[in-house]
Amino acid sequence: MPPTLFAYELLLLKGNSTVPTIDLSDRIRKELLVLHSCMLQTFPYWLILVLYFCLRKIILDDFIGGYPDNLCHQSIGGWYHGIVNIFVPINSAVFDNHGLISVIFQTFLFILIVMTIMATFRTEGNKKRIILFSIIWFLLTLIPNYKIFPSYMNSGVGSRLAYLSTLPLSIFLTFGLSKFSSTKNLSRIIQLFAIAVFFLFGMLLYANNIIWAEAGHWTNKVVSELQQLKTSGDPLVYVAGLPDCSKYGIPCIGALQWLTAKPILDRNLVNCLRVEDEHYISADSIKEAVRKNRPGLTPLYWNSQTSKLEPVLTHIDDRLTKKWQGDNLRRLTHIFFIPVNTRHSTDWANDGTLTLTSDCKGNGFITLCFETVNIPCLDVDFFALKIKSPFFKSNSHLNASLLFTNNIIKDHCNCSDMAYASIKPTAEEQEIIFSLKNMSKWSMGGKCTQIKIVLPAVQSISIKGLRIPETRDLVPSVYFHEFDYDRPGQL
Repeated sequence: MPPTLFAYELLLLKGNSTVPTIDLSDRIRKELLVLHSCMLQTFPYWLILVLYFCLRKIILDDFIGGYPDNLCHQSIGGWYHGIVNIFVPINSAVFDNHGLISVIFQTFLFILIVMTIMATFRTEGNKKRIILFSIIWFLLTLIPNYKIFPSYMNSGVGSRLAYLSTLPLSIFLTFGLSKFSSTKNLSRIIQLFAIAVFFLFGMLLYANNIIWAEAGHWTNKVVSELQQLKTSGDPLVYVAGLPDCSKYGIPCIGALQWLTAKPILDRNLVNCLRVEDEHYISADSIKEAVRKNRPGLTPLYWNSQTSKLEPVLTHIDDRLTKKWQGDNLRRLTHIFFIPVNTRHSTDWANDGTLTLTSDCKGNGFITLCFETVNIPCLDVDFFALKIKSPFFKSNSHLNASLLFTNNIIKDHCNCSDMAYASIKPTAEEQEIIFSLKNMSKWSMGGKCTQIKIVLPAVQSISIKGLRIPETRDLVPSVYFHEFDYDRPGQL
């Protein structure tokens, strides 16, 4: 603010009162007097700034704090995209970047910039200073964010870095509009154009504000659910599947310690923990504690469909189907090839083996969708798919991935919620194992509704069957002595 006020005094107030002179020494003396007057006018603000930095040094042990350098990657591309985002603040989650609204907005923006440039050349000398001031002001507003600007401007909260920058930008963009709207020949057209500009810009601003409002309402729902926990005292509560961001990518919920304390709640819940935030908490150990009915443990998951915290299913279903072969496999399986225009064929043998052939030659993917009929996620640690292909070369390195949907995850778009497995480079029959044992969004996610297994597309691959193997057959069990003060599920 002090340099901004100094530039304002120099260019718009003191600068207008200067009188041109031919004598160089006299001109220098007058300019120095103007600078001295501007410094006196803004001196209290500079003094406050110095005191402020001294206070930061005392409290934070540094004049300038913030993010560490290794998180702030400076690049020309980052600065370019950040500046573009300031000039074109269109949320791609709401409006298509190449859609009609975006094209009209960018067309209006180009016209406004051209009008401002033309108006600047047609304006008297002293009045041009307002454009120079708006440019200086714009650059000054970027200085407090220079360190994180290239890295964080494109993030969900990056638009906050541009709030102050929109003030001088608005002056710059409307300067030409204000000048030409008063001309005799084009005033009516320019005024109609100005109405269209303000309507479009206002609509985009309203759309952005609605997104933030929805994120706020969603956060309030989470707080309301935490407030309604039917527990006394401060018991141990584990929450899984609570998204970081709203559906439009705005970060809302971080660590629960900020939401589970007064004054947001009527009491402090120190032991209400979000599983994804606690590095010393294992989803698998929570699962074991739930299976053993450990006292004092309340596992919950966020049901995104009902926007409520619901208890994790804790029963073991002995009637759970654990193997799909033959007709069962055929009834549950849907097959997709990528690319979709690939020539392919499917063949079901009499023994229930599914053979898939395509001309991808390793450049595509095969997706197998299994409708799993509400498998309780807590009861399942692994999936095993039996396959065979003579085209798995000994020098190839192939992977398969498994995606799932349940009460937490409603679609398959997040790569972080995948389980991976390596495929052996052999033509022999093999079983690839997908481990879901330590994935909190799986283990505490209620019932599974569908799984997708993505395999590399080779010329021919046979699917023999899908099963849920017993955990004890795959991994050893290790038991530790538990103390009374240990949190259930803690590593």
